[in-house]
Amino acid sequence: MKLAVLTALVATALSAPALAADWMLVGENTNESRFYIDRQSIRTMLNGYKRAWYKRDLEIPNKFGNTWPKSYNEYNCIQRRDRNLSLITFNDESITNTRNEITEWNYAPPGSGIDALLQLVCGK
Repeated sequence: MKLAVLTALVATALSAPALAADWMLVGENTNESRFYIDRQSIRTMLNGYKRAWYKRDLEIPNKFGNTWPKSYNEYNCIQRRDRNLSLITFNDESITNTRNEITEWNYAPPGSGIDALLQLVCGK
């Protein structure tokens, strides 16, 4: 009986669809980088702030050799600002660095990439 229940649980877990990221292009920069937000990761916290994964796709690697940094950010929709909670940097082959520290709040200049991210995240 225990084996039958365990087999049923494993079969159910294996047949369930995997949650995948839903990266949406938000904008492009003049320095040949594109900005994306993972719409699947957008969450509203108890304090009203929003959180989501964000990444940049760099055409030309930065001075550290990274081609796409990915970060978990927090967004204050009322004050139109954001801050970084976690950062993972990658080159074309592997992770190059991880950092988990909360940065200071940054206000979004109108028409900037951060402003576009705030509009998308806060509009949900």
